[in-house]
Amino acid sequence: MTAACSVVGVSSRDDNEPDRADFLNAACAVIDRWAQSNPGNVRLRLADTDDLSALHSLNSDAIMGLGEDGLFMPMPKSFLSEMIRNGIILLIERGGEPLGYSVAVPAGRDHPPFIPGTDSGRTGLLFGTALDQAMRGQGWHLRLIRMRKRIFSEAGFVSAQSTASPFNSASLANLMNSGFHVSGLKNLLDGHPRFLLECELAFESGQRSEPTGRQRHVLLPKAGNLSDHQTLLADGLVATGIRKGQNCTLIYSRRPEPHSGEPNP
Repeated sequence: MTAACSVVGVSSRDDNEPDRADFLNAACAVIDRWAQSNPGNVRLRLADTDDLSALHSLNSDAIMGLGEDGLFMPMPKSFLSEMIRNGIILLIERGGEPLGYSVAVPAGRDHPPFIPGTDSGRTGLLFGTALDQAMRGQGWHLRLIRMRKRIFSEAGFVSAQSTASPFNSASLANLMNSGFHVSGLKNLLDGHPRFLLECELAFESGQRSEPTGRQRHVLLPKAGNLSDHQTLLADGLVATGIRKGQNCTLIYSRRPEPHSGEPNP
């Protein structure tokens, strides 16, 4: 497979976000490495404005496929265009047909961190991933989470944040199994509740921070009242583990202690 990405015309994009060139170069490096180790008819590239109609269609199909309001955030073309301008959209293609996308953008003035009080200078934001039915059940959601984390890490960002519906246990589990922990809960722009998740990136290849103190196991309802979770999060606990089954449970503990020492290169 030929190279899937190269940085061309970086200066033509909005360069107000921090480390824009580093971010794009890291994205291209991660995509190219994936292409070299995954020859075949599935291609991964950076979307551009010519892809807006296909991206919007994938978003609409994902919402319809889930069958419930609030599980996946609607992304109008104006929002997708903004993500292409200020961040990246990883686009999955097979035979030239778009079959999925995943969004990442550096936090900054136009896109503040999801978690209040966070320093935006070195924080990356993971927005939604939408997959065509043909690509589901193949590990793409988890793969794209980890690829976006790797992009931010290689660009020099120290943390990443994301959101997930409390009632979308599959997405929530993939994020938490990729090193994210739940540290907040709020209603976002679509009026539906979202868990706010964050993870360290500076220690991607080293040890993760470990939770402290007594653990609390709290049932995650399939819909409705989230007051037990809201109370624990307001008390400063974070959910660092998830157990899936007939009933999904989040495991809460005191916030992990930050690592000391130098981050891994």
